Amino acid sequence: MAGVLARRALTLVVVVVVAPSITFLIWSLLRDGDSAPAAASGLAHYLYATFVRGDLGTVNVNGVVMPVRRVLLEGLPVDLGLVFGGLAIGIVVGVGGGLLCGPLTGARRDHLFGLGSALGLSLPVWLLAYMVLFGFGRIQGGHPLFFVADTGDYAQPWVHPLVYLRAIGTASAVIAIPLAAACFRMTRVSLRETRDMQHLTTARAKGINEGRVLRRHALPSAMPGVVTLAGVSLPWLVFNAIMVEIPYNLPGGFRIAHFGQFLTDTGLPALISRSHLPQAAGLEGVVLEAAAIIALGMLVCDALNAWLDPRIRS
Repeated sequence: MAGVLARRALTLVVVVVVAPSITFLIWSLLRDGDSAPAAASGLAHYLYATFVRGDLGTVNVNGVVMPVRRVLLEGLPVDLGLVFGGLAIGIVVGVGGGLLCGPLTGARRDHLFGLGSALGLSLPVWLLAYMVLFGFGRIQGGHPLFFVADTGDYAQPWVHPLVYLRAIGTASAVIAIPLAAACFRMTRVSLRETRDMQHLTTARAKGINEGRVLRRHALPSAMPGVVTLAGVSLPWLVFNAIMVEIPYNLPGGFRIAHFGQFLTDTGLPALISRSHLPQAAGLEGVVLEAAAIIALGMLVCDALNAWLDPRIRS
């Protein structure tokens, strides 16, 4: 297990360095029009400033110029809460739905859950966020629920923990819907593939009820596939987190991806609150944070898979 984690941790470091470096080169070559030598020289300065000095540049947020590092650090509780909260909720709900259906084929419950998973995979998360907000938000919702957060309903976890949990829990549940649908389908397929395995048949012959057979014997065989699916879905979760921060007005670090710049008549960038053109430092900062969170999440998923499946450790 230690060897697996060490190799995965090394991959994490490489991804965190390479991903923003590629972003810097693409911006320099395609947007700024720099030559390849100039872009390479700029990359060396960027790597030194970012990973040695910790200077990520500045970004304009609502007319206020702020250091990117400060924005990312202040928004880290939001971004981590959304991604890993969505990951946990998606896996739990999806696996739970798969266990409820079990290996059933053609049953009414199976059709109902299958339809729900198809809708969960089809609807965009920003639409789901607004549906929850205007349907059940505790202030402006048509049917307000006290545990459903509203726009701007946020506090840092060390200030008001319950307010933080309500805001992050609501947004995490929204971005977890597509993942839950995918995990449900994966769990259902895996349970059907393993239902006739010898040890399950033996357990049923001993009089163990079907629910316990699924939970204790079939589910461990199905979980490695579900965990792998969750790991490769992490970029999907990060993208959904960026989308959901807007309707709930959450102060996450990903929000700087929505602030841009226009060009003046002289061709120089004029920084304002919003634009179609992202700010270079903000874009590189978002890519850096997203790469770190995705790599960390994949490290956790790899560790779970190694714990669940001895073949991976060997």
